Amino acid sequence: MKLGAGSGTNTKSLAESLVDAERQPRADAINARMSKAQNRVSGLSAVMLSLDTIKKSFQSLDDPSDWAALNIQSSQSAAVTATATGAAAAGSHTVE
Repeated sequence: MKLGAGSGTNTKSLAESLVDAERQPRADAINARMSKAQNRVSGLSAVMLSLDTIKKSFQSLDDPSDWAALNIQSSQSAAVTATATGAAAAGSHTVE
């Protein structure tokens, strides 16, 4: 359809352009909100992954024997020397 006889204006194209021009700011706003929400989800996923890694690290520390201090005491240090290593068993040991 043309506006006025002989005007050469395509009213259908003009109407579509006006509708698109009014629709675009709303579409941009919606797309911006969607992008922001997706960024939040990605950020929360990264935080959850980090927390899971920390949790697993702490779980490896849950054995009380890992925290037991090894002490060497000798009533006759000139006669007997000893060294405690990670392989040493906790407890009291007597040398006669």
